[in-house]
Amino acid sequence: MKRTRNKLLLLILISNTILFLVIIAAYHLAASNHFLRDAERTLQNEIAALDESSGAAYQPTYLTGNIAYLYLDAQGNLQIDETDSFGERMQYRKEMISEKAEIGRMFQENEIQSGVCVPYRTARSYYVIAALDDYLDETGLVLVMYINIAPFIRYAKSVNLVLFSLYIGISVIMGMVGVHMGSQIDNVREAEQRFFQNSSHELKTPLMAIQGYAEGIQLGIQDSGRAAGIILRESEQMAKLVEELLYISRLDAGHFCPNMQETELREVIFDSIRMAESLAEQKDCRIIVEPMHQPARAVCDEQQLTRAVLNVLTNAVHHCDNEVRIQCICEERHIEIRIHNDGDQIPAEIIPHIFERFYTGRQGGSGIGLSIAMEVVRLHRGKIRMVNENDGVTCCITLPRSRMQ
Repeated sequence: MKRTRNKLLLLILISNTILFLVIIAAYHLAASNHFLRDAERTLQNEIAALDESSGAAYQPTYLTGNIAYLYLDAQGNLQIDETDSFGERMQYRKEMISEKAEIGRMFQENEIQSGVCVPYRTARSYYVIAALDDYLDETGLVLVMYINIAPFIRYAKSVNLVLFSLYIGISVIMGMVGVHMGSQIDNVREAEQRFFQNSSHELKTPLMAIQGYAEGIQLGIQDSGRAAGIILRESEQMAKLVEELLYISRLDAGHFCPNMQETELREVIFDSIRMAESLAEQKDCRIIVEPMHQPARAVCDEQQLTRAVLNVLTNAVHHCDNEVRIQCICEERHIEIRIHNDGDQIPAEIIPHIFERFYTGRQGGSGIGLSIAMEVVRLHRGKIRMVNENDGVTCCITLPRSRMQ
């Protein structure tokens, strides 16, 4: 049942890989074009500086120090010296000597206009070349200036390691996020499946009972009075279950709009007690409210919060031995409603699942009541938890205190 998680992880990795390859390709293209344009601009600045008649101001760039020179005679042969005409050691001399024949063919096969920058690739180099016709009139040689931008492009490619590290880091982070989100989606789907299976089972039980006793009445083998009472009880139980299912579905769909007002929580507690009195009488259970010495006001939907407290109180009555105690503790920022029953402690393995829908670890009702209480408390930006104590079990509901107090 982890198919969504695996699909999401695979989608993230494929998307990241494609994005990484696109970024690498775009970066390499941009880097090559960038250095090519800068080399052309640098050579044009140098040409303008050599032309004394232009009167242009010299504008060096970061590539100016990488300009090298060679000479072309009337027969189109290259002459490569140790130093250029300014006495500076030739740049890229070794590369030029090894690629002399290839570069010579380029000049023989192509007509290079004076002062025009021409890019030319070899196996190991990437030259940007500009020729100046008869610059040295007394020798009849053509001065050729060039910049080899291959080292700069190779250096730019070293950024691939940084980009690859970013790719790995981002992929790991997004993969972890994808696994987490996919797991949540899978868990929600599994919870929905369990929800429908359990709700179908819970509805099927009273329906079977109603059908069985109705058939018994029809065949005359059941006492009509007793059968009618059971049918009525099961119908009420089924109606309550359907109402709880509809209520929790509205909460899940976000269709529930709470009517938030400042409310005295003592009213919520005593309203819940009144509605639980009949069950407490059947169980011979005493409900004791600890004295509250100060107002306990919170902004809440009184009707819905009463429902949540009633569900917790009903659960406590179901599992108590003799009594249920209720405390309302006011703190600086929060109010805590503690509902304690003196029944058996909850097994440790059950506590993490106690508020899950239809989870009935011990004998109880449908398993929806506590889950509804949790949803309502969360809706009020509060927290709910179940705690084992030496003399029983306590359910703690923590709500934000009203700022007007």
